[in-house]
Amino acid sequence: MPEENDQASPSELLTVVMQRAEFVECLLAGPKFQPELKEELQVSRSTTYKATRELLSHRLIMQADNGYRPTILGRLIFEEYQRLLANIERISSPARLLWPISANLDMTIAALTDSQVILPEHHHPNRPIHEVEKLIREASHLKGIAPVVRPQYVTLFNNQFKMEKLTAELVTETPVLNYLTENYATQFCEPLHSGALTVWEMGEPLPFGLLLVERPTEQMGLVVYEPDGGIRGLVVTGSTDAVEWAQHTWQQYQSQTRRVEPTSLCGDS
Repeated sequence: MPEENDQASPSELLTVVMQRAEFVECLLAGPKFQPELKEELQVSRSTTYKATRELLSHRLIMQADNGYRPTILGRLIFEEYQRLLANIERISSPARLLWPISANLDMTIAALTDSQVILPEHHHPNRPIHEVEKLIREASHLKGIAPVVRPQYVTLFNNQFKMEKLTAELVTETPVLNYLTENYATQFCEPLHSGALTVWEMGEPLPFGLLLVERPTEQMGLVVYEPDGGIRGLVVTGSTDAVEWAQHTWQQYQSQTRRVEPTSLCGDS
């Protein structure tokens, strides 16, 4: 019997299970001796011997009359390893998309776990834009962070305002405000005067776009932009953790701004 390692730390035990996961999984299906493990896993005799010796030394498997089998320690750590893999799988796609703005994010794993990632596709390059439009159409009250302005968004917001389907509170940059007043004065100023739209001006660049749908159903859309203003991708989720993060983040940015008075920007209605 190999020397037992009772001093192994939890991280060492997890590492052993990760490195020998195929052996533990194979034994969970039923007890097996080394020749059976070698045959089923298609590995060498020496690899099988080293793996079983290591697992035995950490009390992750035990030897019974009918072969090796996982101990309760081995089974539970393997199950936790499987949950870890599942969580990594769920967060890896949104986390990869968000890496350019990582310095500005303090999101938890719970906020990303049930999210959907929307990326441009070869035959559908505007897919993220259409998803943003969908969020706007579905909202009756929306809070947003807007570092970029797109003509189709201006038109869509204006239509929703006119039909009294939407009220919105937006944090945006000074250049965006200047562009809107110079190119879309009527469409921008009318909802400002009516109160359907409230705007806060940020003097510094905003690192990402954010859509927080508060009514009728809480949802969050986090938009990552390319340096030229194109959409790199969009993360959409309705999870409680993500919505709470979006609420907190919007309030943080809004607290650093000044509210735009309609008369100062647009004159009298």
